[in-house]
Amino acid sequence: MLQAFVFFIWPRAFISRVAREFVNQHWYIRQVPIAYQITETVQRHVQIGWERYMYDAASYRRFNDLRGQWALRRHRRLGRSLNKPFDVSVLIWHIATDLCFYHPNTSPQCRQGEATRRGREISNYMLYLLLSHPEMLMLGTRSDLFTLASGEIVKHSKASTVDMTDEILAREILTMPTSSGGVIYNANSLAQVLMELVDEVERWDVIQGVWVEMLCYSASQCRGYLHAKSLGEGGEYLSTVWLLWSFMGMEALADRHHRSSQPPQEVGEEEEEEEEEEEGDELISMDLPFPRQSQSM
Repeated sequence: MLQAFVFFIWPRAFISRVAREFVNQHWYIRQVPIAYQITETVQRHVQIGWERYMYDAASYRRFNDLRGQWALRRHRRLGRSLNKPFDVSVLIWHIATDLCFYHPNTSPQCRQGEATRRGREISNYMLYLLLSHPEMLMLGTRSDLFTLASGEIVKHSKASTVDMTDEILAREILTMPTSSGGVIYNANSLAQVLMELVDEVERWDVIQGVWVEMLCYSASQCRGYLHAKSLGEGGEYLSTVWLLWSFMGMEALADRHHRSSQPPQEVGEEEEEEEEEEEGDELISMDLPFPRQSQSM
């Protein structure tokens, strides 16, 4: 089991696009010892799913397809942020998570909370996958989404690059005029709705819940050979989640491909179909031009 968690921080310097991509993928990355806590959170998420959510084949499949919907079941306005491609949702939620963390109305006590720490670390890790291992995050992930979002921030930013911190940048984004429908606009709107949750504990429980579901969804969607390939490079935390997910009886990508296209039938229905097939065989045999040969010698 991995003991470290890869961490990503927004770039503090506004540099050229090519250089910024290289810096994003190699410079602002470090490891943090919180993987065990997140693994326990994932395990608890699946256990609660077995106890409260999954009761038949249909609910089992719905749970495997969750990527934040269960955490937002009581917050319909927030649920709209998930009606986008998965890579876009990851980027929007990552930016919104940091905007909430550095928001002036977020108390220092809340910033030290366990749910806050776990939610932010999963958020940073998912963005790390989007930038450095997009093929593991989800098939077809576009790693240049972050570069485009960074370019939008650079375009509208008025702050000096000297002494630029994450907090200053986040607070500037909160008041930044952006084009409607863009990633920054959607992230800003999402952060504003999240901040409307007066209870800070509830707010970060929701944020953490969304990230746990996204992490599990990404792990289950990643192809098995990519997990095996990562072992040759030191291993990836996503593979740990994938193993835990499979061990607890959940679906991996191969299982999804082998899903039955038809819902499971009741025993009575199967017996009726067998009787119909037998009757059909009798009708076909009656239409044969020649009688069946006797099996006796």
